[in-house]
Parts: sequence; C-alpha cells; structure tokens
Amino acid sequence: MDITLKREALDRYVPVFDGEAGREFTEEVVVPDTLPDAASVADAQGVLCVREKLTSDGAVTLAGTVSVSVLYEPTDGGAYPRCVELELPVSVTMDAPGADEDCRTTARMTLCSVEARAVNSRKLSVRVEVFAQARCYRRESVLLACGLDGDTQAHTLVRTAEAVVVSDVREKAFVITDELTVPAGLSGGVRVVSRRVAVIPEDVKYVRGKAILRGRAVSELIFADGDGEHRAARYETEISQLMELDCTAEEAMPTAALMLTGAYFDMPEYGEGTGRVQAELHFTMQCVCREKRQIPYLADIYANRTVLAPAFTETELETDARPVSMRQTVVGRSEPAAEGDLFCVSASVGPTAADAVSVRTSVLIRLVSRTADGRLESSKCRLTAEFTVTGMADGARLTDVTVTAADVFSAGSDVRAVLQMDALLSTGGVLRSVSEVTEDAEAYAAQPRTPSVVLVRIPAGTELWSVAKRFGSSVDAISAANGGRCDGLILVPKAR
Repeated sequence: MDITLKREALDRYVPVFDGEAGREFTEEVVVPDTLPDAASVADAQGVLCVREKLTSDGAVTLAGTVSVSVLYEPTDGGAYPRCVELELPVSVTMDAPGADEDCRTTARMTLCSVEARAVNSRKLSVRVEVFAQARCYRRESVLLACGLDGDTQAHTLVRTAEAVVVSDVREKAFVITDELTVPAGLSGGVRVVSRRVAVIPEDVKYVRGKAILRGRAVSELIFADGDGEHRAARYETEISQLMELDCTAEEAMPTAALMLTGAYFDMPEYGEGTGRVQAELHFTMQCVCREKRQIPYLADIYANRTVLAPAFTETELETDARPVSMRQTVVGRSEPAAEGDLFCVSASVGPTAADAVSVRTSVLIRLVSRTADGRLESSKCRLTAEFTVTGMADGARLTDVTVTAADVFSAGSDVRAVLQMDALLSTGGVLRSVSEVTEDAEAYAAQPRTPSVVLVRIPAGTELWSVAKRFGSSVDAISAANGGRCDGLILVPKAR
C-alpha cells in the first residue's frame, strides 16, 4: 500500500529564551571646582535610557546610560543646594541558551534605585540598581500531517486543535514632544537640575492588522533659578502609537511594551521665554501579536488489509493566553521621619520574581522635604507587594510580567503607592500527531483469522474509532450495522 501523508505548515514564532538579571553599578564623581564643598546629599534621581539591545549566539545584552542628578547641601551653609550631574553607563548580559542573532527579542530595563552619598567634601559616590528582562523568539515552520494524499484504503482520524500562535514580533521607534510649564515663583536663569521619567503603558488594542498602544510618561523635574530657588513639578505626557503587524486575522491579541531610549528637557535661552521647557522623549515600542488558529492534524491511522505502524511526534502549543492586570496599594512610613514641607515624592519599583501563581516585588518611595531653614532633606521607605492570581487552569503560568508604580502619595511621613501588575496568563499543551507511516505486511499475514461479525458490549462514551481499529472494521460500518447506536451491545462487522 502506497501511503503519502498530506502536510500543512504551521508558521509561528516560538520563545527560545525567557530570562532576567539585576546588577548594581557604582561610580565616584568629583565636585567641580566651581561648586562649594559637599556636606550631605539631599536627593539623587536618574533617568535610564536604553541605547543598545543585542542578541548574539547564546547571549542577550542590554546597554544604556543613567543620567544621574545629585542635589547636595554645601558645607558653607549656603542658602540653597547645589547639583552635580553624571552619565553612568550600564550594561547587563544574560546567558540565553538557544538564542542567536536571527531571533527577535523583546526587552525591558528598569531603574530600581539611585543612591548617593558624600565620600568627602569634594567627592560623591553614586550607586544605581538596574533590572533587565528579555525574551527571544525564533521563527519556525512546522509541517504537520493532516490527512492522506491520494485514495487509499486506510482509515484516518483527523482532529482539530485550537491553539494560540505568535504570528508577529516587531518593534518601532518613535518620538513624543511636549511643552511643559515651569512652576511659578522662579526668576531668571531657570534650569532643570534633576529629572526622572516613568513610562506606564496602559492599553493596547488590535484593529485590522494594527496594534494601537496608549500610555503615559510621567516626568518629575526639579528646577532652580539664578537665585538658587528650587521648585519641583510633575508632568504627564500622553502616549499614543500605532504599529502595523504581520497579521490578517479578524481578531488577535497584541501585547506591547515601551522602552525609553532618550529623554531631553531643554529650557529656552534666557530672555526668550523662561516659562516653558521643551520635552523630547524617545521610545521603542515592542509588540508581540497572538492569534487563535484551528490546526487540523492526523491523530491516528490504520488499515484493514495490512498492518500500518504510525510514528508520532509531539509539538508544544500555547492552548490559551489572556492578559492579567491587577492593582495593589501598599502603605508605610518613611525613615527618618519627614520634617518640614513636602518638596517632592517618587517611587521606583524593584526587581520582580514570579512563580506559577504569584508575583513578588518591592517599591522604594523617596520623599524630599524642605525644612524651616530652607534646606532639603530626604527620607525613604521600601515596601513589599505580592500579587496572587486565582482560578488558574492546570499547566498555566505567568509570563511577560511587569510591575509599575501607577501613583504615589504622601501625608507627612505616611506614604502610599499604587502598584500595577501586568502579565500574560499562558496555558501550554502538547499536540501528538502522526509524523510517518510504515507498512508491516508480515505482521498482517501472521494475524489469526477473525469472525466476520462480533458482538461487543461498549461502555457509554467509548469512541467508535478505537473499536473499529481493534476489530478491523470502520466507523461507518459499525454505525450502519447498529442503526446509529454506539453503546451497549453492538454488532461489529469485519470490513470487506
């Protein structure tokens, strides 16, 4: 018997690496000769911009810079703090078995904390903590048998599996500009002396082959004027971006992430309108698009005039995927206790750790207060949070986990942060299908002769396919011999 399997290609992207890593970086900076000696650090903030994402054989590297601003109180008892800035290069390399330069990689790099201290009156030590996440996808085409080519006397069992398939992985660079109003109360010579930017994706939708992302960028700036007066301000810039996808499905599920690649805040020249600052934010939008597909496959095969020996293969599939979003409010108290009027408050989310059902993380809240004599003092509070997802199916797991600080509040030393956890709840499965078929004529010749009809008791719910295969019959013959009845005592005629 000549048997040729009919095959169809399953084209998709499959993850070959999913990893994370954290690192700390330190650097010492000398106070410029034009500035007075440093007594104590009042505040330290930074902006992390990713400059490079490189996937090579067995490794993923993320590299960028942290633009750090350190405000310090001078030893001469000056009336206002001074600022020292530096560009600190950061780089995280993760071992990524299975990855290579042909992979498409989605990545995220988070600035978890910025700390600074005075080593002596002319030198400051800066430490930053970053957390990197990366996932690598490889394009593959799997040929699955879904029937027979040609007319043969073999019986086939063709089934259909519903699967979620990653159809596209891509990224797009774009720029958002905004005009920000400088806080009132500042005179001439205004400049930005400290900056921090948080990127918060909020919603992504799929419309006819396109992903539409909405989010916001939260910029926290500290200004100083020529008289040394300082003001803090918080701005929100809306983000809206569209990306074309390689997807023709009517319905699909894209997930998207934003990576900050550049942040610039430019004041106009003195005398040209000091009440505005021009913000220019550079991003890379990364999108992974999933769609549901019906996948036909050959589950089994047999023949009544010969013995067929099928070989089977197992293909891993994502059987279901859905986004999960949860919010949690954490509260605490800063140490040392904040005194004076609140100057600014910020929150930085630390590394995340996820298992099958939960996500754990921490958030560092920093408060800067202005004392009665005009000095700036900082206090902080680190709080922990755990998100637990209930009602998960067997084999489900959380992937693509991110936690952001949606909002932060304070009342004196009491602090509160609203954390948002976003993840993908993915359920995996295995599709077992026929891959090859060989004929064993000798085994058929050695089989004992069987009666032309047998009477068999079949429990309810038994699949007629297995009965027909066992007794050398066919599903149609059994159904015809029993008037469509398929349980209890039934007649099983031998196929002719």
